[in-house]
Amino acid sequence: MPTLNATAGDAAANSYVTVAAADTRLDESPQAATWAALTTDAKARALMAATRELDTLPWVGWRYTNTQALSWPRRFAVNPDRAYDEDDEALLYFGADEIPARVVEATCRLALVFAVAGTDDLVKVDADAGLVAKTIGPISKTFATATRPVGLARLSGVMDRLLPLLRTAGGTTAMVRV
Repeated sequence: MPTLNATAGDAAANSYVTVAAADTRLDESPQAATWAALTTDAKARALMAATRELDTLPWVGWRYTNTQALSWPRRFAVNPDRAYDEDDEALLYFGADEIPARVVEATCRLALVFAVAGTDDLVKVDADAGLVAKTIGPISKTFATATRPVGLARLSGVMDRLLPLLRTAGGTTAMVRV
């Protein structure tokens, strides 16, 4: 069984969520029975795979330390779910040991998708994406001009929750006046 470490900011962390926390969160899911039927080992592996996948995203802000294994926690990452408080502007940002609820939720949802599918290949780029015709001899392929989303973008329910925490395509972050 893999050793799951969900300690925020730890140099050996490999998940944003513990199995117990995922059990609680996914208990409300339509696939709760599927998740519950998994072994603790399978759940841990799915959570670690989901975390690895999410760690490839271009998050806002900067890592809190150079020694932390995962992308979160982060400095200067504005919490989109907190109300502005002019008396305490520091509350706008995530804390040094805080993993956003949106990241926790995305980790759980993605782990469930991986567990239900039995693979994490769901987010890999499909070599035949956009293929509309294929001839075997003499070889020819025809691709559509518009293709379906690839990678994590295929999981819009996960990505929609994470968008406020991601850098924009131009490589800049949202400016917040405090």
